[in-house]
Amino acid sequence: MNQSIIRLYGGVILVGFLFGTAIEIIQGTLIYRRHFDVVDIVANFFGTIFGVITFKWTAIKLGIINR
Repeated sequence: MNQSIIRLYGGVILVGFLFGTAIEIIQGTLIYRRHFDVVDIVANFFGTIFGVITFKWTAIKLGIINR
């Protein structure tokens, strides 16, 4: 796999992780009757990884990108 593609997917995963963490912090501090949970951050992280893998697999199957 090309180094730039690895950086791209790594960046997408990092942004997804940071976004999920920010949502959890906002949810725990600003929204009434909601709480902060580290398990949700972990779930968001794995969901982001799953989304990147699913996107790549689907794009390959549809012929949008090459292997």
